[in-house]
Amino acid sequence: MIHKLYFFLLFMVLILPSLGLTSLDLFFQWLFDTKFLALAKLRFECVFLPNQGAFFVNYIIAAALVGSGMELLRVPNLLIFSIRMAMARSAAERKLVEQNQATEFECGATYAWMLSSFTVIMAYSITCPVIVPFGLLYMILKHLVDKHNLYFAYLPAPLDMKIHYTAVNQALSAPIICLFWLYFFSVLRTGFTTDTSLFTLVVLGVTISICIGYTCFGHFKYLSPHNYKINEEVDGTHNVNPQPVYVPKVLQSAPSQPASLDRKVQSYGAVETSPSPSDNPGSASVPEPGPSHA
Repeated sequence: MIHKLYFFLLFMVLILPSLGLTSLDLFFQWLFDTKFLALAKLRFECVFLPNQGAFFVNYIIAAALVGSGMELLRVPNLLIFSIRMAMARSAAERKLVEQNQATEFECGATYAWMLSSFTVIMAYSITCPVIVPFGLLYMILKHLVDKHNLYFAYLPAPLDMKIHYTAVNQALSAPIICLFWLYFFSVLRTGFTTDTSLFTLVVLGVTISICIGYTCFGHFKYLSPHNYKINEEVDGTHNVNPQPVYVPKVLQSAPSQPASLDRKVQSYGAVETSPSPSDNPGSASVPEPGPSHA
């Protein structure tokens, strides 16, 4: 899901507004429809205008301030909780709704939204440098808000480590789009044969080759941010602490006492001071002398 949502947001937020197009339908007509190309006029000289950079700066500011505030408020969850509480018919149902109101954190959708904003920041970081400080503000607020929600608002969810690797590999497309945007800007302003355009083209080709070799063929692994170190003891065994397993409240049982501990038996009067024979496992039980029968 992270790939599909990321590419959809990339088209709708970055590519289509930058090219002056309004939808994917118009984009595909511009690519494949010959009649549309003969009738319509697309002026690429209007790309990278100052007001267009202001549009993306306003988008990042809105995502940093308004988006972070809405994530803290969690308005959709509040509406769903209010509707479920209004439809509850008894106190037991209302208590059940209160206990089950928390949801799991959607890492895939959150990664896709954050990566799309990061790609917008990277794409316009050179042609519109004023977006960089607001992008830093967005990253800081996003980190704080997600940290708060993970600690206090959402349930712990079992996640596969591959989703984090996928998100890091997906972030490699941001510098490629940044260099492609810079090359497009240089070609439109200066032409194909200038020194800046040729140098940008060479850097773009080298970057694409490194990213493809790292992602598809496993080269340049020493540049990977996934190189974790495991502490080893002197005897060579791995010192890996087992992670606690999350168990829902429904499946949790009361903690049972160990069998080795002595259980307290309810006492009645003078029996409390007299130890039972089972308290001393090492002592043999001696039967009490009974009345002798003549």
